[in-house]
Amino acid sequence: MPPNVVLIVADDLGYGDLACSGNRFARTPNIDAIASSGVTLHEHYSGSPVCSPARAALLTGRYPHRTGVIDTREVRGLSRLSAREVTLADRLRAAGYSTGLVGKWHLGSVGARYAPYNRGFDEFVGFLGGSSDYWDYWLSHDDRYTRSDGTYLTDRLTSEAVDFIARHHRHPFFLEVAYNAPHTPLQAPQDSLAAFETLEDLSPEVKTIYAMIATMDAGIGRILSALDDFHVSDDTIVIFTSDNGPDMSGSPQFGGEPKSELVRFNAGLRGSKGVVFDGGVRVPAFVRWPGGLGQTATTISLPTHFVDWTPTILEACAVTPMDYPAPAPALDGHSFMPLLQGDASAARTTLAWQWNRYAPLPRCNAALRRGPWKLVWPALDGSLHALPEDSAADRRLDDPFEEPRTLEPYSADVVREISSPAAPLLFDMSRDPGETTDLASSQPALVREMSDELDAWFDDVHSEWRAVIEAGLCN
Repeated sequence: MPPNVVLIVADDLGYGDLACSGNRFARTPNIDAIASSGVTLHEHYSGSPVCSPARAALLTGRYPHRTGVIDTREVRGLSRLSAREVTLADRLRAAGYSTGLVGKWHLGSVGARYAPYNRGFDEFVGFLGGSSDYWDYWLSHDDRYTRSDGTYLTDRLTSEAVDFIARHHRHPFFLEVAYNAPHTPLQAPQDSLAAFETLEDLSPEVKTIYAMIATMDAGIGRILSALDDFHVSDDTIVIFTSDNGPDMSGSPQFGGEPKSELVRFNAGLRGSKGVVFDGGVRVPAFVRWPGGLGQTATTISLPTHFVDWTPTILEACAVTPMDYPAPAPALDGHSFMPLLQGDASAARTTLAWQWNRYAPLPRCNAALRRGPWKLVWPALDGSLHALPEDSAADRRLDDPFEEPRTLEPYSADVVREISSPAAPLLFDMSRDPGETTDLASSQPALVREMSDELDAWFDDVHSEWRAVIEAGLCN
């Protein structure tokens, strides 16, 4: 029988938020246990420094621009996954898997066309938008809603995940558990907070964040126990990762000066959520599969990327992209199953990112990693700001009964003042993982070469994004 897959995705959890990443305050024994009995992807990168584009890359194996998902702005449709995209869930369901999503979606919050149950998931229990209160929440059960029963949301999502495993363990299943911890609002159960109250080196806000992570970790322990209880642990691939780096900005502009009350350990990485420095896009990632990879702790220090998860999981499940019965867009990712099995020759050579609010801008918050080198074009002034009215509208959409809930036209064009591009930066990541020393002036030929390569990548994905929009595939 092919393996089951449990894909666990945290929200705004940084590379340094775990005990196994060197955080002396974190209490994450269950996540640490996945690492200690499986494979650690030491240089794993998200598809974007923000949520929706990252999740689009994860579930399609394609760069987010191509999918129509270029931003988190729900009211403008910029988080809607294009109707032509084929998700990992679509592919596994076609191969006979039972498929379920528990938790956060954020790839289309309005319109049945974009709901998880029409994007490959047999079952969905969670919320459609970008955030949710942890106590006062609504949960969608496919197309119906239930009110919070007073259970802390992270614990409720864990219970739903355990229930899915209980009902589907007799045949192959794919379960994505998309926790919203430790995304805002910063809320944690009192018993979890109590373990951090005496730590004088942390602000109250960071104590709450770590308590939220600890509660999620306890939930992951319950999921792992359920796999044991139903005797499917050996035949289940368990993956843990996060959508992007930690949110430490405390301001409308990502990547600004972190607010002191939100600063937390991030293993020396530069930047945080919203920017393409490693602090925004490098995320923890662990894979446990006793029956396929053994139980020896292994670390892979070669770069991997979110677009690689879909082909990797498909290969592990003996499903090929060609098995899907309908025409599907080409994948950008490459399977790293050979890497997981010890073949370093299968490592990818280049990775790329670009993100700003609204319509994508060239040479703005963009980066190319090639071997040890990383080229960064910093964000243009004003490019990471969301219009206040859009932010307010998105908050209203998070309430499933807030009116109106009509499907607005996809709209990325916003008039605003944007600065000219700054000079690019170049880093040798093998010697400078914290991106502290800019080597651009000493390597002008390499900067030009990598800039041209990044420009060509941007032109490619941007032209496909325009084609998607012109075809109305996100309306």
